[in-house]
Amino acid sequence: MINWAAETMMGCFTSKRMVQVWLPVLSILGVSLAALGQEEPQGFRSIDCGIPDGQSYVDKDIKLTYVSDWQFVESGKTFVIPKDKVIDKNLGQRYLTLRSFPTGTRNCYTIKDLAPGEKYLIRASFLYGNYDGNYDADSPLAFDLYLDYNLWQTMRMYNDYTSYRAEAVTIISSGVLWVCLVNTGKGVPFINALEVRQLKSSMYPAVNASVSLVSQDRYNLGTDQRMRYPIDPYDRIWWPQRDPKQTRTSTSLDIAGDAGGLFEIPSAVLRTAVIPSDAVSSRIDFLAAVNGDKEKFVAMYFAEFNETQSRTFDVFLNDQILYKNYTPPRLRLDYVYSTISVNMVDNSTVSLIKALNSSLPPILNAMEVYMVMRVYDLPTSSQDVNGIVGIKEQYKVKRNWMGDPCAPQSPVWDGLNCTHTTSDNARIVTLNLSSFGLTGAISASFAKLSSLKSLDLSLNSLTGPLPDFLVNLTSLKLLNLTGNQLSGSVPPALLRRSQDGSLVLSIEGNPKLCVNGGTCENLCTDGSTCGKKKTTLIIAVVAAVVVLLLIIVAFIIWRRKRSGLCTITCFGKSNEDDCNKLIDDQGNLVQIDLRRFTYMELEKITNKFESVIGKGGFGTVYHACLENAFQVAVKVLSNTSQQGAKEFLAEVKNLSKVHHRNLLSLVGYCKDENHLALVYDYMSEGSLHDHLGGKRSVRVLSWAERLQIVYEAAQGLEYLHRACEPPIIHRDVKTANILLNQKLEAKLADFGLSRNFQSDNCSHISTVIAGTPGYLDPECSSTYQFHQKSDVYSFGVVLLEVITRQSPIILSPAATIHLTDWVTQRLAKGNIGDIVDRRLQGQYNDNSVWKVVDLALACTKKTSIQRPSMSDVVEQLKESLLLVAACDSNSNSDAEGATLSQVSALGISNASNAADFDFIGPSAR
Repeated sequence: MINWAAETMMGCFTSKRMVQVWLPVLSILGVSLAALGQEEPQGFRSIDCGIPDGQSYVDKDIKLTYVSDWQFVESGKTFVIPKDKVIDKNLGQRYLTLRSFPTGTRNCYTIKDLAPGEKYLIRASFLYGNYDGNYDADSPLAFDLYLDYNLWQTMRMYNDYTSYRAEAVTIISSGVLWVCLVNTGKGVPFINALEVRQLKSSMYPAVNASVSLVSQDRYNLGTDQRMRYPIDPYDRIWWPQRDPKQTRTSTSLDIAGDAGGLFEIPSAVLRTAVIPSDAVSSRIDFLAAVNGDKEKFVAMYFAEFNETQSRTFDVFLNDQILYKNYTPPRLRLDYVYSTISVNMVDNSTVSLIKALNSSLPPILNAMEVYMVMRVYDLPTSSQDVNGIVGIKEQYKVKRNWMGDPCAPQSPVWDGLNCTHTTSDNARIVTLNLSSFGLTGAISASFAKLSSLKSLDLSLNSLTGPLPDFLVNLTSLKLLNLTGNQLSGSVPPALLRRSQDGSLVLSIEGNPKLCVNGGTCENLCTDGSTCGKKKTTLIIAVVAAVVVLLLIIVAFIIWRRKRSGLCTITCFGKSNEDDCNKLIDDQGNLVQIDLRRFTYMELEKITNKFESVIGKGGFGTVYHACLENAFQVAVKVLSNTSQQGAKEFLAEVKNLSKVHHRNLLSLVGYCKDENHLALVYDYMSEGSLHDHLGGKRSVRVLSWAERLQIVYEAAQGLEYLHRACEPPIIHRDVKTANILLNQKLEAKLADFGLSRNFQSDNCSHISTVIAGTPGYLDPECSSTYQFHQKSDVYSFGVVLLEVITRQSPIILSPAATIHLTDWVTQRLAKGNIGDIVDRRLQGQYNDNSVWKVVDLALACTKKTSIQRPSMSDVVEQLKESLLLVAACDSNSNSDAEGATLSQVSALGISNASNAADFDFIGPSAR
């Protein structure tokens, strides 16, 4: 049973007589002050998106100052729309410029210093204007607009010169507002203007911490005039509406408002109204739902003009009575509104129908219809937000670090993983800042991330000591600091946690960092000494080194004289044959059948190393174009890299003699005095890791695509093991080293750790064995011996990662667990769906997945003798692909190719189906 109630305002204003008398005067005075350029109303922000930094202007119509958006946003490009192209000549100047966001999935405006806990009206304005020449009438531009971390509205542009708006009433909880534009693959997001208007806390009672209202309609009835600030002190825009079934009526008398009340409708809006044109039907109808099954909030505003006759009417929603025998008060605002949301279907109509005892038909002065926006996700903990923003500001991180770090759940900030619960704020649990270009000391802001379980700061240029607060991050299970320039002693508490297994600690590649935790007198992570030694010992060591160097130089000169070779520098023009020869670490000449680049040539093809596309253990990778426009990737050895001339020579030798369609091709190299670089084929789609959980994870790989990729990678690895003489062991097989071209064809990369099988022994390296934690063969960790089955183990972990989209090391609240153990525990229930990546939405062949899981678990057996060879792996993956192909051929739909966006397009709704709601008039005051 639907319950309706109403309370009129009879007698409510006797104590506010002075307000009634002075309100019109104050309104007129307010208009005059604004026209004179008076100070902006408190809580107002008017932002013109696209005007140059530092510029501002006063709008000629509403007399408010609009400022540039440069201080509120970190990304995007600005454009100007020709004024003569705009259809509506009454649009303000703010529609003639815009900011477009061609890069990044999510781009956000950040507006600070708002009043926490207060209500605001937020309005975003859009006019496309075909600024980029890409308008397509058959395929309208669309993108998502988020208010903080909640989907505000999907913007669809059906005309290139028509203006659009999104407007919401919401509570700003933290004093900071984020307005985010999200690219959904249907065009480049853009925005022309952003307006923030503070409301009184008493207004719009339906708005609370978990409910915001999104404006659908706001009509000023009985007029052709559009009204906003300063007529409406809150700058609500009241749009005129004309309906042939309605007759306009008005009064020149002032209408008493409800200052301090729930809606504060301006008197000018209430002085006009509509009544039915048809005296027989005596009803007013208006459409209150046009966007499908949506929750609505409806408010209708009334003021009676007639002095002599009575007016009574009933309010209906479709055929259901909402409010019976309503009589509006004379020359005074009254309203009927919903206290909670009303569920409406398409074409739901609200009707005002004359009561039997009424001498006059119904009247309606103004109305508002809002859609309900519910808060389903909780924001990131304020402590975590403060911490990650501090990190962002200290290291000047750009990336996509905008808006709430963890909400919405997709897309989150690059490098972050978060936990979400229904009862508490989201927390940051994984932070991967590897190769982010961080410099300076480790920020104290990391200490605020108290729920952090994994912190990867590897391959940056961090300096200084390890701070003590790292010990206080008790949830931390993995800390990777490799490849930096840290110094001093490792805190003893961190070492103890590493030794007892509660923390995976990686600190190699920091030559000045000591592992003894004492006075830094003993061995450092690179095996050198940090402490002071006796002068005699230093002299002895220096003398020995000098003698040894002299012997080596003399030997090299002797060898070169015997071979009749000159010293090779490869600057400018020199003998091409000589420039394709290198001397290995044993003094032997090595012929390399590849192009040898000079450093000056590398500067030219990379445009002076302008575009960074990655960073690894060897160094930074740059995008480049050769003389024939062929795209390549240039990997330049950094001065701080663990890998040096030895690894460089290994990669050049290995890649110059191996040729396989699933191995990354080496185009050339540079060994120019102290400059070492490798030039590869360019792989436009990044790595398999990027697609599973990194920066390209928005694009969901189908099961068939994943299977094809690992099959191709397995073929490349099999070639190294079987076709090379002697066999080559990769030693660092992982998803980050499986690269993809534009056709998603896989190529195995990064041979910097490769060794020939017949002579290779796994040697002890100060803190960890060569390779990546999680992928490393546990047998090699104990025996210090690498072999072909070590690569098989790593590849088995890759297979499990592809199936589950879980990291090799999983950090749970109870303990750190390896992916193989996680899979084994979950499979004990016999349900394959418990481990498969949920983004596949069940679109996979069960038999194929089971076969690959069995293969992966066989590859990751603890002892190498139990593991299959790579040839066996290739054969098993081929059979799995045949199962998928057979399934597809017997199906009428391409289930394997389904993507997340296609599944979402089914339009499954989670909207509430609440049945009870109330409509009431104004409360007694």
